[in-house]
Amino acid sequence: MAQSALQIEYIDHTGLNTKITLPEDSVITPLTERRKAPRTPVIKSGRVVIEEEDSEFVFECLVIDESRTGAHIDLGTAVNIPPNVRLQIDDGGIYFSRLVWSVGTRVGLEFIGDPIIPEGIARRMQMISKILQTQGLTAAHQELETVDFFGNEVLRQASLDAEASYNRLNAILSFAKLGVLSFSNSKK
Repeated sequence: MAQSALQIEYIDHTGLNTKITLPEDSVITPLTERRKAPRTPVIKSGRVVIEEEDSEFVFECLVIDESRTGAHIDLGTAVNIPPNVRLQIDDGGIYFSRLVWSVGTRVGLEFIGDPIIPEGIARRMQMISKILQTQGLTAAHQELETVDFFGNEVLRQASLDAEASYNRLNAILSFAKLGVLSFSNSKK
């Protein structure tokens, strides 16, 4: 007895109309979803940070979708992504990430553990960065003081050092303006 067949017609990667014949007892199922959490479509800016030896390379990217366990990004250009990178999502967290797949300019990343910097703190830090750029060091330092430097001693010390340097430079410039400070050209 002849077995009936299932015929499938599709356009292949070269653009040709192609037909294949499968036995009737073939089972065709959709691709198995392997993600641990559902992805949500988003459009966010971000950066992929690649660390190599003593260097850091930063690539701007667009986050296409994300979940609590990973993200799908587009780098806009083909980049050789190593197995482990850091992903910084604007209005989101900063994550150590593992490369899952890469096709052309698009990359799938799985987050390794919890965010390095949680989303709320990352958002607040970005706001303070904008304050630094638009309103200056003093306003940014005051804003950092209101959040107790996010409990980070390195950030606290850097902010205090920057404010002290700013005040010292301002004092030197003020003395020069008053004529108290003199400059001599020792190089001929």
